[in-house]
Parts: sequence; structure tokens; C-alpha cells
Amino acid sequence: MSARFYDDQQEFMPRPNGYATYSGHENHPNGGILRNKDTYARPQSVLPRAQSFGNESEDSASSCQSFVDNLLRPCFAEFLAVFITTFLTIHINTELNDRHVLSVYRIVLLSTTDAIAALVFISAFKTYALSRLLRLFVHGINFFSIVSFPRIHLHSAITLAHLFCLTTSWYICVFLFLVQFFGSIAAVLASAAIRSSDLPPVPVFSSDISSEWSKSAYKLVNMISQFIGTLMVVMSHVLSHESLSKNSMRVGRLRGSALALFMSIAMSSFLSHLQSTIGWNSMVTTAIAVSRAMSNVPEYPQQLFFHEHFVFWLGPVIASLTASFLYRLLYAPDNKKISCGCCDDYEVRPINV
Repeated sequence: MSARFYDDQQEFMPRPNGYATYSGHENHPNGGILRNKDTYARPQSVLPRAQSFGNESEDSASSCQSFVDNLLRPCFAEFLAVFITTFLTIHINTELNDRHVLSVYRIVLLSTTDAIAALVFISAFKTYALSRLLRLFVHGINFFSIVSFPRIHLHSAITLAHLFCLTTSWYICVFLFLVQFFGSIAAVLASAAIRSSDLPPVPVFSSDISSEWSKSAYKLVNMISQFIGTLMVVMSHVLSHESLSKNSMRVGRLRGSALALFMSIAMSSFLSHLQSTIGWNSMVTTAIAVSRAMSNVPEYPQQLFFHEHFVFWLGPVIASLTASFLYRLLYAPDNKKISCGCCDDYEVRPINV
């Protein structure tokens, strides 16, 4: 007998390619025994949807996309921004020194260049334009088929502040520290290679003071200037960005105008150039010192590779920690604010007058 008995809850339908049949879970209007002489129903077991192979591939694809979105894109954007801004700063500074430009004009030009370069990358990576431009050059690569990049830090003090403000995941901050370090070194080496000249000199303080007491006081003034400038930059950066959470990762994007950030970077760079030969980014100091140490460049006895190196970092680090404390105290969401811990949230105690 060629007839086949089927379940009254299923109707076996022919596949589009003509091979066997598949079960379509539909209630038959007639019920009872169905006959189908044209097709043959191969016995099969229906797996639950949660155990299907399609969902496993979708889960792996989503995890891979999450890795690209939350780690590779921030690192790529940070490296590109740090490399270009550091290269421009070193190149323009070298050209101005070769042309013997007056110190005041040189400081103004360098401060404006630092602020404009930072503003360009911070604004460009938040829009659709850069991703579309990259897709024109690199067609077919999914990494560039994006609509926006996360925020740019450029300065290690900003990354440190976001770490303590709980607005960026700690492992993303660690990778950003490494990217900033290697991006700055690559920019220093590229600048020297393109110009076929020596590496930039070690940053020093712009003073001709000979007495030790006056030098210490001048270093203190430089630290205070860097503290004020970095505090403005970090607070402007933290307040002008919003934190986004996805798959236990926290990244962010620019949510408003970057005018305050532009002015704070210009002021910070201006204050730093007044006191020393380096701008607002302390990582450039470390990159120059490491590059000269790797190249075995001879130094003067008083200008070693890392001589008084901590002075260029002490002010920005203290400013970063201060800015993160102020943000957690005044501007953070309720679940991230700093509380005294002496009273519960819903406990009200009378005040004895």
C-alpha cells in the first residue's frame, strides 16, 4: 500500500528544490488521516528553536560584532587620532623652530593647532561622514561598514578620568592606554623619518634660572598650570559625552557641542607651552624619551632620557583624579554618585539645633 499515515497536527509540504518534504505545523481543516501519493515523507525530529544551528551562528556573529564595536573600533579610532595629532604637532613645532619664529607667535600657533586637530577628530568620529569615506577606499570590509565611532580621548588623563568616573569599561581603558603610547611613538618616529632629521629634543622647561630654589619654584608653577589646564580639558570631555552600555561594555559618544572642549584644549596647550617646550599631551613627552632611548641618541649630562619626567605627568594625573571626583560627586547618575555612607538613602535624621 503506497499511502502514508501522517499526524493530524502536521502537513508535509514539498521542498522548493524537490527533495523530500518538510513538516509545516498547521492544523488541517479536515483532520483524521491525510493521503499524499506524490511525495514521500522522510522521518525527522524537530529540534527546539533554542537548539537550532542558525541561532548558534547568530550568537557567534553577534559576539563577534560586539567585539568589533566595543574594542576594535575604539582602538582604531584612538590610534588614528593620536598618530595624526602628534605628528602634526611635532612637524609644525620643528618647522617653526627652523624658521626662528618668535616665541609668542609659536605658542599661539601650536595651541591653536592642538585645539583644531583635537576638535576635528572628536567631531569627525561621531558622525557618519568618516565611515562612508572609509568604505569608499576599503570596499567590502565589514569593519568599515559602520555608522559611527566611539569617542576619542587623545590624552591619557582623559582615559584615566573615564576609568574612575565609571563611564568606560576598565579593559577598554587599558587598551586605550597602550594605543596612545604606541601611537605617539609611531608619530615621533614617522616625523623623524619623513624629514630625514634627528628625533625631537627632550622636552625641557622654558627658563634660564640657575639657582636650585628658583628652579623648584618654576617647576611647581608648571605643575599648577598643567593641573588647571588638564582639569578644564577633562571636565569638558566628561560632561560633553554620554555613556552607552552594551553587553557589559561601556563606551560613549559626543552628545553636544565640542566648543567648550576646543577652548579648554587651546587654553591647556597655551599654558603648557608658556612653561615648557611641550604641549597639553603628556604622552608626547614619554614618546620622545622612549624614541630617543631606543635610538641610542647621545644626551647632555643634564638632559637624560627621563630626567625630571615625572613633572610633566604629576599635574595631569592629579587633575584627572580631581575631575573624576568632582564628576562622581556632582554630575554622575544616582547609581554612580559618591555618598558619605553615614545615612541610608531613605533614612531621615533630625538635626539638633
